[in-house]
Amino acid sequence: MPHSKVKFQLSYKIFERPDSARDVEDACYPDLLVPDNVDDRVAGTDTQMEFVKTLIRKPI
Repeated sequence: MPHSKVKFQLSYKIFERPDSARDVEDACYPDLLVPDNVDDRVAGTDTQMEFVKTLIRKPI
């Protein structure tokens, strides 16, 4: 991002296992789930980006 200098990647591919019979999971889930909600959308708040900012500011 030009202003914040935050770098990120967005996957645009679909990955499938070669042998779907061995696929015991129904989906690939994120390590940290940040749910979206209607109130934030209406207020124009990007819930996920705000969460990322808190992770960036968090001391190591």
